[in-house]
Amino acid sequence: MHFRKHLTTVFIVVALYQTTELSAFGQNSLGSIAIAGRVSPGVSLQLAQTSQNVSSLAGTGGAGVAVRIRRPSDGSDVAVRFLARGNVDYLIVAQQLSALVQSGDLAVISVAEIQANAGGGNLATSALSVAIADERIQMNRSPAVILSGARVSRRGSNLTPDNALGIVFVVHLPTDVETADLNFQMLAKR
Repeated sequence: MHFRKHLTTVFIVVALYQTTELSAFGQNSLGSIAIAGRVSPGVSLQLAQTSQNVSSLAGTGGAGVAVRIRRPSDGSDVAVRFLARGNVDYLIVAQQLSALVQSGDLAVISVAEIQANAGGGNLATSALSVAIADERIQMNRSPAVILSGARVSRRGSNLTPDNALGIVFVVHLPTDVETADLNFQMLAKR
């Protein structure tokens, strides 16, 4: 830590010296520093909100979210809202982890809404061009592709509100299913 502090001070002094030296020879340059680098490809899927019918389970990592869906008392479908970010083309897949069922019926997922989050100021130009795999997708224990799309974010981080897509999935539980655990993952296309 002590070495790093002195190294930073030396760097600043050298930069100031170079600027002063250039000015002494009649040049009016203040100098510049260029940092070049590459951002690693990455995707992120976050549960945007919980409710009495949607709760987060132990996560599967930055690109995946496990949720528990509870049947509402009126038997209606359950909306689950996510925020999706990524700097590469992607797939969103889902699979049913478990279900408290008598008959073995499984959940059905459909895509209800895809929109720019918080105005979308930092969305990539093609972010809203997504391909939905099917109108209604029957879940099973193997991952099923729900949708795919192009790069979402132009810049920012997982804390930048306007570089994400808001995606709402609607989950339909069969009549004899009270609770189902689903895993949603966002995967970088290769």
